[in-house]
Amino acid sequence: MKRLYTLAILTLVATASFAQINKNYSRFNKETGQLVDPLLAPFYHGVASGDPLSNAVILWTRVTPETENDAAIMVSWKIAKDINMTQLVNSGLFLTDTGRDYTVKVDATNLQPGTTYYYQFNAFGKNSIIGRTRTTPTNNAEQLRFAVVSCSDFENGFFNSYKQIAQMKDLDAVLHLGDYQYEYVATEGTGGRKYEPANETIQLADYRIRHSFTKLDPDLQAAHQQHPWIVVWDDHESTNNSYRDGAENHTEGVEGVWNLRKSFSAKAYDEWMPTRLMDVTQPGKIFRTIKYGNLVDLIMLDTRIYDRDLQLAQAADGEANDPARKLIGPEQLAFLENALKTSTAKWKVLGQQVMFMQWNIVGKPLLDMLPGAPDLINMAINENGVAFNSDAWDGYIAERKRIFDIIENNNIDNVVVLTGDIHSTWAADITRDPYNPSVYNPLTGEGSMAVEFVTNSVTTSNLDLATSDDNAELLVRTGIMATNPHIKWNDLFKHGYSVIDFTTAKTQCDFYLTPIDASSMDQEREAGFSTADGENHITTEDAAAPGKENAPDLAPFPERTSSVKNNGNATNNLIVLGMYPNPVSQSAILQIIVNQPKANIQATIIDVTGKLVAKLTEQTFDGGVHSLPIDVSKMANGTYIIQLVTPEGISAKRFVVNK
Repeated sequence: MKRLYTLAILTLVATASFAQINKNYSRFNKETGQLVDPLLAPFYHGVASGDPLSNAVILWTRVTPETENDAAIMVSWKIAKDINMTQLVNSGLFLTDTGRDYTVKVDATNLQPGTTYYYQFNAFGKNSIIGRTRTTPTNNAEQLRFAVVSCSDFENGFFNSYKQIAQMKDLDAVLHLGDYQYEYVATEGTGGRKYEPANETIQLADYRIRHSFTKLDPDLQAAHQQHPWIVVWDDHESTNNSYRDGAENHTEGVEGVWNLRKSFSAKAYDEWMPTRLMDVTQPGKIFRTIKYGNLVDLIMLDTRIYDRDLQLAQAADGEANDPARKLIGPEQLAFLENALKTSTAKWKVLGQQVMFMQWNIVGKPLLDMLPGAPDLINMAINENGVAFNSDAWDGYIAERKRIFDIIENNNIDNVVVLTGDIHSTWAADITRDPYNPSVYNPLTGEGSMAVEFVTNSVTTSNLDLATSDDNAELLVRTGIMATNPHIKWNDLFKHGYSVIDFTTAKTQCDFYLTPIDASSMDQEREAGFSTADGENHITTEDAAAPGKENAPDLAPFPERTSSVKNNGNATNNLIVLGMYPNPVSQSAILQIIVNQPKANIQATIIDVTGKLVAKLTEQTFDGGVHSLPIDVSKMANGTYIIQLVTPEGISAKRFVVNK
C-alpha cells in the first residue's frame, strides 16, 4: 500500500482532483536543533518490550558505543515488581556487538501471570530509562484492552497517536499491524521531518539506519516504554507491495537480489523490534499465537510476504478465484486452522495486515467515467466489471473460502479480525456472500460468521489529500455502505488509532482521531462498534468502552532538556550512532546526531598511527540526524579511525576495511 492512498474509484468522486502532496514536519524545536537528549546516553533509542507470555516477556534496548574501541559491550538488565526497582525478580547480562547493531534483546523469565513489571538496563555505568511491561493472564481474565495501530510514516506527520497511547495506564499491550516504518527515498518538506538515510532502504545497513532513526522519535519511544508491543510487518518494512518472490518497488539486479533484500529487512526487524521468534533459524517466519488466558487467543498472521503469490494485475478475469492462489499458504493456513480449532478462549482474534472483508469498489458505469481507475494502486476488475483491491483478501478468494469453511464446519464463534494497511477505519460483518440476501441479512446480521475492525493510519496519507470538498467524507462513506451492505462504517480521510476492549460479554472497538500536522495532545473518539458473545455481527456503540480500574502506575517519563548548551563536551553536541556496515569493503555510512542548531564539522580519516588518510568533509550541518557517506574503495585493508572535529571537541569512530 503506497503512502498516498488514491482511491478515486469510490462512489463519491468521479470528478475529484487527486493532488500528490507530501507533508513533512519538524519533530523538534528548530531553534535548538535538538534531536535526542544527551542525558539518555548511551540508550538514546529508549527501551521496549514485547511478545508477552504468562511467565516471560522480551525486553529490548540499543546501546550506542561511547568510543571507537567498543567492539563489544556488556549490558546488564533487571526487572522488578515496583517502579523504584527494589523488588527484583530477575536480572542478568547481555553481550552485544556490531553483528547485531548493538541491540539488546532479553527473554526475561520466571515472571508471574497477569502482572505489571518495571525493567531497566545499564551500560558504561549509566542507567536507561525505566520501562513498564505486563505478562499475560493464565485464566479468569475479566477484561483486556489493546491499542491497535498501523502505517506510521515518519515523513507524513507527527506520531500523536503514540503520544496518546503512552499516557494510557490500562492497556495490556499495543498491537502494531504493519508499516512500522517506510523504505522510500527521503523528500524535502516543510519543517524538516525527513527520513534517514536519505536513500531508499535496500541493504542491511539501510534498514538498520532507518530503524535507528525511527526509534529516536520521542512519542514512539514513550509508547514503547509504557507497554509491551505485539507486532507483525506489512510491506514497507521491506518495500512496497512485496510478496514471496518480489515486490512492486523492487527492481531485480538494479536494487540487488530480492531474497537478499528480504532477508536484510527481516534481520534488521528482528534486531530492532521486541519480538520473540518461534524459530530462531527463520527470522522471516513471524506468525504465532499469544494466549491471554481464557479470554483471548491472539493469532498473529503474515498475509504479506511469507507465502503470498503476486498480486493480480488490471485484467483479473476471474483469476482471483483460482484455487491455487495463495495469500498465507498451506503451512500458515494449517497453523491458523489448528489455532482456531483448539482454542479454548472466548475470543479468537486474528491480527493481520490486509483487509479480509469483501469490498466491491465501483461498478462498470463509474469505471467508464474514470478510464484511468484500473491503473491505480492495487486495482483489478473481476469478470462482472466490478473493481476490487487485489492486494487484499479479495485477490485471494479461494483461500478466504477455506477460512470460512474452517469457521463454519467447526461451529467457531467469536472470531474477530484486526487489520491495518489501508490507512482508514472500517467495521464490517464477515460473511460468505454479503451481496446475496439469501446468505446474509444486513439488518439482523444473520449469515455473518465473524467481524472485522480495520484501524486507520498513524500518519500515512489517505484521502485527506484528495479533495477539499467538505462533503466528500460523508459521500464516500454513504457510497461504500450503499453498495456493500455488510460494511457498517468507514472513514478514509483521517488518522489515529483504535482501542479494542474484550470482556466475557462482548468485544468493542473504538476509533480515535489524532492530528498529524503538529505535536499535539488533541484527540477525539469518532465512532465505536461491538459484537456480543455468540452474535458474530456488528452493533453500533454510542459511548466508549469503560477503562480498567486501578491500573498500575506508568513508568517515569524521562525529563528532556529544553536545549543543548555548549558545555565543552563534544559527545553532547555531536553523537555518533553507528557505522554501517563495519567492517566495510567499498562504501559505508556514518550516522550522527548534531545536537545543536548548527555545527561546523570537519570529518577526516586517520590510520592507527595518526596519519591522515582522507579528508571527507568540512561543512556546517543543521541540527538533526545526518548520514555521512564514506568511500574506502581506494584504501588498503586495515583499521582506521574517522575523526569528527567540532569547536567543542573531537568524536571518533573506529572501523575496519576488509575487502
